[in-house]
Amino acid sequence: MCRMKRRMKRSQRARAIGIALAAILGSIGSAPAEVYPSRPITMIVPYPAGGLFDALARILAEPMRAALAQSVVIENVGGAGGSIADVVHDQGHLFDPPTAVSVIKQVLGGLAYAHGVSFGAFSSQGSAGGRRGVVHRHITPHNILLPAAGSGGEVKLADFGLAKSFDAAGFSGQSMSGTGVTNVVAFMPRAQLINYRFTKPEVDVWACAASLYWMLTGLPPRDFPRGKDPITIVLQDNPVPIQKRNSTIPLGLAAVIDMALKDDPIGISTAQELAAALEVAL
Repeated sequence: MCRMKRRMKRSQRARAIGIALAAILGSIGSAPAEVYPSRPITMIVPYPAGGLFDALARILAEPMRAALAQSVVIENVGGAGGSIADVVHDQGHLFDPPTAVSVIKQVLGGLAYAHGVSFGAFSSQGSAGGRRGVVHRHITPHNILLPAAGSGGEVKLADFGLAKSFDAAGFSGQSMSGTGVTNVVAFMPRAQLINYRFTKPEVDVWACAASLYWMLTGLPPRDFPRGKDPITIVLQDNPVPIQKRNSTIPLGLAAVIDMALKDDPIGISTAQELAAALEVAL
């Protein structure tokens, strides 16, 4: 009888959380598109000033200024707080929930802007194209850079090397062959592998939830046994509920993360929705 009562209480709590999340997500509208670039562009160089990559960035900045009719500022962040992967791997500890959520909310803020920008005056061919939105497509713990401790700086999202305008579907593609496939696909939703060249902003939102999951558990959302094809795992296996990895995660936060990591269909589709749900969960 006691066991049955506990199950009923858990079921009631889960139902209440589900209703709250539905209310949150249903109340958020789409952010208005902003013509890009509407403000100076910051090019992040994850190395100290004076090095080879800093020099290359400054060379690239000149044609970018001319093509985009906007100033381009070089920001060197080498030697700052490292990536969130560095913190867990090198320092050997997980993030506490408030800190992890704060970091991911900053990333989501940047993505909300990137997903909504409009390329009204510049296209990938150098002419007016009216395209809207940029998808990162490669968000992992290694690409989320932390400010130096006590600096008051902002979290940075690096490596837009796979980014593309999602309205220019099919304009470019990337091979999924080569080394390090597991490290890449571990933070990709199933939809991204099924339709890689036509991905939408929701894949970045899923990857943010997966990175948050990793910050709190030290593991990706899915199990990747040695010797098993990682792409097959993503296509066939569902994410492990986060409380099975770390039972100390607050129930409300766990419910948001698990919802955001749904695959068929993706549970939370916009950066604004996930940021709002995380805010309420804590």
